[in-house]
Amino acid sequence: MAQTYAYMRPQSLRRVIQIGVNTPGHFLYDPAVIDKMIGRISELCAQDASCSSRTGNFAQTMFTVTHNMPRRWLFFNIDPDTVRLGTQFMLYSDADISTIVDVYLAAGQGDASGLFMGNLMAKLLVPADSWRYGDIYSKGGSADLDKYRGLESISLGNHILGAPHTELVFPMAEQWPIELIPQELRGFQESNVEMLLINGTLDFSTPPTALDEAKPYWHKAQMVLLPEFSHVGDEYTLQQGAFERLITSYLDTGVGDASLYVYQPLSFKPAMSMPVLAKLLVAAIIVVPLLIALIIVVIVRRIRRRRTVQA
Repeated sequence: MAQTYAYMRPQSLRRVIQIGVNTPGHFLYDPAVIDKMIGRISELCAQDASCSSRTGNFAQTMFTVTHNMPRRWLFFNIDPDTVRLGTQFMLYSDADISTIVDVYLAAGQGDASGLFMGNLMAKLLVPADSWRYGDIYSKGGSADLDKYRGLESISLGNHILGAPHTELVFPMAEQWPIELIPQELRGFQESNVEMLLINGTLDFSTPPTALDEAKPYWHKAQMVLLPEFSHVGDEYTLQQGAFERLITSYLDTGVGDASLYVYQPLSFKPAMSMPVLAKLLVAAIIVVPLLIALIIVVIVRRIRRRRTVQA
C-alpha cells in the first residue's frame, strides 16, 4: 500500500519508511526462497557448538523430517501439514527460530514430541490471528492474486518446507471476490520518492531478496539489511536504541544512521523447549489424575477410620 501511494501521490510525501519490505509478485511465497533461508540457518547451525553437535547438516535434517514425518507421538495425532504451517509462522522471529530448530533437531534424533507440540500450538495460535486474514488477503491479493491463478502445484515437492502459508490460501484463489488494482500498479514503477527500506536477512515473511529487486526502480531508496534478524518484530525490539537512531536520523536528515547496530548472532538455545513442554504436558495428564485419585483414597480411608472409632 505504501508503494502504491508513492507511485500515485509522490508529491504528497517527503520521506517513506518501510520495514519488512515486500515487492510486487511476492504475496505468493516461493518455496525455493524459503529453502535458501533455511540453508542460511543451517550455515549458522554449523558454526554453533550446541547446534552442530546434534546434526551435521540442519537443512538436510529438516528435509528428512518434513518428508518422513510421523503421524503419531504416543497416543497423540500429528498432522504434517499443520506442523509445516506452524513452522513457517514460527520462523518469523529469532526467538521462535531457535525453538523450532530445536523441534526438528529432536525429531531428527527420533523424538517426535516437539512435532506434536508444534501441531497443537499451530491449531491454537493460527486461528487467533484469522480475524484479520480477510483484510490482509484482500490487500495483498488485489495486487498479486493473478499470480495464483493457473498455478499448477504448491505442494511440498522436493523442497525442505514448501510454502505452507500459500498452500493455506491457494484454494481460495479461483473464487476470491475482490477487484484487482490496475495492471500498471501490480509491478514495479520507477520512483524518486525518498525511502528507507529495512529488512532482516532471516525474514521468512518478507525475504531480503525484495531489496535487490527494488534497487533498479526506487532511485532514492536507502536499503538497510540487518544480519540474522527475522520479521518486523525483531526490527522493532532486538536492538531498540539502534532502531530508534536509524529511524529518527532518516526522518531528520534523509540518511539513516545504522552505526549503533552490533552483530547479534542467532541463538540456538530456545527459551522454551517444545519437546520438554510436550513431556511435561503428558506427565501432567497422567500424574494429576493419579494425585486426585490418591487424595480421594486418603480421604475415604480417614472417613472410614473415624466411623470405626466412633462405633
